[in-house]
Amino acid sequence: MTERLVRAVGLWGLVAMCINAVVGSGVFLLPTESYKLLGAFSLWAPLIFALPVFILVLCVAEAASHFSEPGGAYLYARTAFGDFVGFETGWMNWLARLTSLASLSNGFVVSLARFYAPLGVGAARAAIIIGSLLILGAIHFVGVRYGAASERSFRSSGSS
Repeated sequence: MTERLVRAVGLWGLVAMCINAVVGSGVFLLPTESYKLLGAFSLWAPLIFALPVFILVLCVAEAASHFSEPGGAYLYARTAFGDFVGFETGWMNWLARLTSLASLSNGFVVSLARFYAPLGVGAARAAIIIGSLLILGAIHFVGVRYGAASERSFRSSGSS
């Protein structure tokens, strides 16, 4: 029996992930900073920069259509350019995710501190960052366990 990738994300799951990507990208934190850097042009910048991003998305979608196994950019780079480039791509992807998590955790505390300043310093700041990461980690753990359990039951039912 050959193992197959279980595609469990439906339309609404994909919509939720897209909303999460917009919120997770710091959409509530970036407008002020971009206005400081770009002035009135900051209103047009997202529309202008959406074009190259859209082209990149189309390229990734085309690459993804050639593979049935998981791996994303790591898999595509490894297949096209070899193990070293694949490793470097995977490593950079991991670093980007780690630093974006740190940045957004900090942004969350900065936003909370606007309502109550003592939350932005010292032990309260650390507790909020650690607590929010633990909560998100628990949610992720439960979700992964649920997904793994559903995949095991899928296999044991004899479906392929």
